[in-house]
Amino acid sequence: GRTFLANQTVTVEDGQITAIGGGGPADFSVWALTPGLVDLHCHGGQGFDSELNERPLPEFLTILLCHGVTDVLLTLGAEPLPTMRGVAVVQTAMQQQAAGKLPGAHILGVHLEGPFLSPERPGAMPPAALLPPTLAAYQTLVQGYESVIRQVTLAPELPGALELGAALAARGIRVQAGHTDADYETAQRAFSAGFTGLCHTFNACRPLRHRDPGVVAAALLDPNVTTECICDLVHLHPAALQLVYHMKGPEAMIAVSDSVATHGLPDGRYTVAGQDYIVQNGVAAAQTAPWDGGGVYLDGAVRNLQSIGIPAQDACLMASTTPAALLGLPRTIHPGHPAVLVGWSEGWQVEGYGEIVRREELGIACEDEIRHRLTGTLYRNLQNGARLCLTVGQGYPTPPRQCPIPRYKDVVTSIPRIQNVLWVLINNEPDIPERRFAPRSTNIILYSLFFF
Repeated sequence: GRTFLANQTVTVEDGQITAIGGGGPADFSVWALTPGLVDLHCHGGQGFDSELNERPLPEFLTILLCHGVTDVLLTLGAEPLPTMRGVAVVQTAMQQQAAGKLPGAHILGVHLEGPFLSPERPGAMPPAALLPPTLAAYQTLVQGYESVIRQVTLAPELPGALELGAALAARGIRVQAGHTDADYETAQRAFSAGFTGLCHTFNACRPLRHRDPGVVAAALLDPNVTTECICDLVHLHPAALQLVYHMKGPEAMIAVSDSVATHGLPDGRYTVAGQDYIVQNGVAAAQTAPWDGGGVYLDGAVRNLQSIGIPAQDACLMASTTPAALLGLPRTIHPGHPAVLVGWSEGWQVEGYGEIVRREELGIACEDEIRHRLTGTLYRNLQNGARLCLTVGQGYPTPPRQCPIPRYKDVVTSIPRIQNVLWVLINNEPDIPERRFAPRSTNIILYSLFFF
C-alpha cells in the first residue's frame, strides 16, 4: 500500500536508503523526492537512435538523466538486416557502464519491438522488415547477445507467436503483445501463455469495438497484464489515459516515452536512415504513419498525467516503481533499497537526479556552492566514504538546471499547483536482489517537505 508522511528525513549510506524518520536539519532540499524514473520503451532522442547509433550514446544517456530517467530499456524496432546491430551496441555500452566508463542513465538491456509484428498494424515500422515469429529467426537476430534481451514485443495472432512467446518467457524474458490485430479470444490465449503486457496501449492495436473488443479489452480486463501508455496527450486522448488508469490502476499501467531519434529536436524536417520525418509541436510524423514516437520523456509524462486529474503519487508510480518491478528492480523510497532518486521543484521540474559526487570532485568547499552545483552532476560512482549532507524543501535556491542539449518543450506547460505535502512510499514486499552496478560509498541525508 501507499502511506503519506510529512517532514521526513531520508538517510542514505553507501548508496542504500538506511532510514526514514522525522524531519530535521540537513544541507540539501528539494520540493519533491521520488524514485528514479524507469523507461521500458525508448528508441532514442536528440538525434540518437538505438539502431543506427549515428550520434553519441553518452550525450543521449546524459539527456535522459537530465529528465529524471535513471534506468532505461533501449528499444530496437524492426530492421531490414540479418542481424540487429543495435543489440551489439547496447551490450558494449552496458559493459562500459559496468566498468564505470559510461555516465548517464543506466541501461537495463534491450527491448525488441519487432520484427515479429503484424503487417496489418505496423505503425511506423518498415513492413518489409517484418518476419514470421519463430525461435530460429529470433536466435538469428540476437546472435549470441540474448543475455541483454529483457523484453520482446510480438503480435500474438501470427502463426508461431504463442510458441515463441512461451519459449522466451521460460527464459526469463518479459513478453508483451503489440503492433497486433489480435481479436479478443486470441489475446486471451496469449495472456494465458506467458504474455504479460500490451505495448503502447491503443496505438498500433486492433481498435476496441463493442462487438469486436480485441486485444485492448483483453488487456484491460486481465489483472495480470500491464498496459504501456504514451502520455504525450497526442498519441492518446486524455480520456483514453483516464480509462486505462481507472481500469488498471497505477500498479498495472506504466508510462513510457517511446521516444525516437527526432524527439527533443526543434520543429522541422529531418531524414533518419533514409526516412523523412516532420516534427511539429514536438511530435514526429513519418510518411508511413501519422506519428512516430512519443512527444515527452518520462518527466513530461508525470506532469501530463497530473494535468488530466491523475494524482501525483500515482503518476510517479507509473513512471518509476511499477515499470521497475516488471524487471525485478526495487525502486521505492524504503530502507534497504538502492538510493536511485529524483528531486523535483515545484511544478514538477527535475532538479536533482542520480547520485552525488564527492565534494573534492566538485572542487568546492561550502554547502551553498554544493547546492548550486548538485543539479549539474552526473550519475557517478561514489568513493572514499565521504559524508555529504543535503537539504530538500522550503524553496530551492538553485537556478534552473541547464542540459547539454536544449530540452524539448513539453506539450502541457500549465500544471495545477500541488500543496506542500510529504509522501513516502512504503512497500511491504520482500526485498528484491539489487541490480549489478559499480560500488558506491558515501553517506547522504535528504530532508524534504514532499517525498514519494
